[in-house]
Amino acid sequence: MTQPDKVSVTAIEQICQCNHSTFSRVNVNVCMDQLYSKSWRLQSIIAAKELISKLQTTSDYDLCRKARNDFILASQAAEKETSLSAEQLADESHETTDTITDEEKRKKLWVPSGHKLIDESIFGYHRGGITIFAGSSGTGKTWFGIDATFKLIEKSKLRALFFSTEMDVSSIALRYFGIATNSKIGVSNLCYAKKHGELPKMEEAFRKFTQRHFSYEASSDPDQPLNLHGQSNLKEDLRIYGTEVGLTLSKLVNLITEESAKEPIDLVVIDYFQNIENDMVPPDTQHYRKLKHLVDTLKKVAQDCNCAILLLAQLTNPASWGKRGGKDVPAVPTTKDIAECSYAAHVAAAVLMMYKVSDAGTYSSPSFQQKTPTGTSSTPASYDLKDEEIFDAVVHQHKVPLRLIITKARFGTSDLQLDSPIYVERSTGSRFNFYL
Repeated sequence: MTQPDKVSVTAIEQICQCNHSTFSRVNVNVCMDQLYSKSWRLQSIIAAKELISKLQTTSDYDLCRKARNDFILASQAAEKETSLSAEQLADESHETTDTITDEEKRKKLWVPSGHKLIDESIFGYHRGGITIFAGSSGTGKTWFGIDATFKLIEKSKLRALFFSTEMDVSSIALRYFGIATNSKIGVSNLCYAKKHGELPKMEEAFRKFTQRHFSYEASSDPDQPLNLHGQSNLKEDLRIYGTEVGLTLSKLVNLITEESAKEPIDLVVIDYFQNIENDMVPPDTQHYRKLKHLVDTLKKVAQDCNCAILLLAQLTNPASWGKRGGKDVPAVPTTKDIAECSYAAHVAAAVLMMYKVSDAGTYSSPSFQQKTPTGTSSTPASYDLKDEEIFDAVVHQHKVPLRLIITKARFGTSDLQLDSPIYVERSTGSRFNFYL
């Protein structure tokens, strides 16, 4: 654009006239930044139109060549310079190290996972990028994704979206009930809680959880003490989408973009990416290429919305994992074992994989220790406890030994070696804890 200031002012005036409370000064500033950063693209388009017009109206070879050269020069002049000179290296290096070492600045680049060990290893979920969390069936991928959003909104006070390709909204909500109250959600478990008078307390704890993260307004009607605002005025930290949406790639992109326009998003969890239908490429495109395009598109969305995307992924059959050096050597998964699209690991900023010890084969390793503190009930009412109290004072009822490995960390790790097994614990309500 030759007059970016004029365009920015016009855009701001249009935003102010739309009378939507979701647009704030922050939104206006973001719009201005995007106008400035992308204006060169529009200038290139205008130059291209002029070139096409000249090529269509003249048969003179020299004039055609001149128009083509003018277009190339205009495009090169309009595009921002992205290379660094020798003089700029020191300044850029200082700015980068300062951002990484300053905790507050670092939060602008990484979304905290809520797990100290993971955050020390990969800094958190990278904004503008993709983190992959892969696992075999039954390891708890979905539970981890739900727990990730739970920790984000409870501990970090940030905003999250959760998309499921396998469950409807009611089923997802029930899992959040289990996470928030740290309780099992099986039919027998809920019936047991109701029979012993615990269910009302759990429902009250869950109601308080929803009130912390959704905006409510008091009503004058005593029979309806709480009224949920309409969606256009809703302030919320969490929004979930289930199978009712019909999750295609175009739908996913539109929903993330729309939610980001209403209010900035910090983390998007997608469960799981191999199930998403890519309707943005021709139907006869090879499945692998569809997934490759899907991952690239989601990364672009993460960049545009300045959010982190956590992709949950399915692993291949454990029998095909890695190379077995013998019966005493575990066969742990590698980045090549992401089902149907190992390319996703190349795009990702970090790749984490969770697996069952039994899937890795028989080998010598420290035994899985189940914490059973004295004086605790076998069926604890833990809906009012914090994470730290849960893992220190409550019986762990998930007895399948799990391990986590970090197979890729683009931004470096701590002293933790890549592919080193990390112990995994799941509380009664499937809140996760990781330790060495």
